[in-house]
Amino acid sequence: MKNKHLVLIFAILAVAVYFSRTQFGTNRERTFQKVLVQVDSTSLTQVIFFPPGEPEFSLTKVNDQWILSDGMRSVPADPLKVSNLLRAIQSIETRQIATRKKENWADYAVDAQAGFRVKLYKGNKLWYDLVLGREDFDPMSQSVVAFMRLADEATVFVVDGYVTVQTGRSFDSYRNLQLFKMKREMEVTAFSWSLPDTTMDFRRTPQGWYLGQTALDSMQVENYLNLFRNVSAESYADDFDELTADRYPRRVLTLKGKNITSPFVLTCYQDSLRKPPFILHASQNPGAFFSADSSQVFGQFFPDWSTFLPVR
Repeated sequence: MKNKHLVLIFAILAVAVYFSRTQFGTNRERTFQKVLVQVDSTSLTQVIFFPPGEPEFSLTKVNDQWILSDGMRSVPADPLKVSNLLRAIQSIETRQIATRKKENWADYAVDAQAGFRVKLYKGNKLWYDLVLGREDFDPMSQSVVAFMRLADEATVFVVDGYVTVQTGRSFDSYRNLQLFKMKREMEVTAFSWSLPDTTMDFRRTPQGWYLGQTALDSMQVENYLNLFRNVSAESYADDFDELTADRYPRRVLTLKGKNITSPFVLTCYQDSLRKPPFILHASQNPGAFFSADSSQVFGQFFPDWSTFLPVR
């Protein structure tokens, strides 16, 4: 009788072990690999991106600055965009396993054709080699998730979609589009427009804003200046040759004032053969030229000065 009880007990234990391995084996493995990537961003020196079907580009830390390069261009990267990337990749935790089979990679866009490969370097040593795939919406957590694998492993993991959202997929996604950005304590007290046929000097006095001896509507002027607290361009003009800039008509906006050590200068070139025909260059972002259309140039930077006149 005792032997029968022992046999029954062993049978129950065997069944329990079987189900624990088949049903919960994935969870145990996920727990074992809960942290897929752990990066000390202060030790990270280079990130190389391999967009599928596109040329590679990189971010390289030079002293305390990140330089963006594609082999032909090297420009300072946007600090905020780099900071967002570093925050996203410093610790990547897995939610679950999507698949362990290589033949399923294409379903998650982590194969050689669709996968976005990212290599992280610590000095000259490859730290992590990642393949980022597609994003999806998880109805259970009501959040965006993404698929990712280590380049030398078959397993595809589900991770927080924040990782892929903050990982720019193109060279331009890390560039700085900033034209002007003023700190709170900066206060414009004078500005000028240098136009092809004249120069206009605007100044603030105790009685309000003036253009020469003409009194202006100070509220309208302040509304105009507030646009420059934080203004960005929309696209780059990489094909513009700055060595030929002197041949084009130009307009120059200069802002001066309290706590503004060096004047903010925006130069607008006009090339009638281009579409759009205007090129912008800002002293705060000297390494880039930007494209602009007439609505931005004349609607934002150089409006008809008569709009500053008081309404009578």
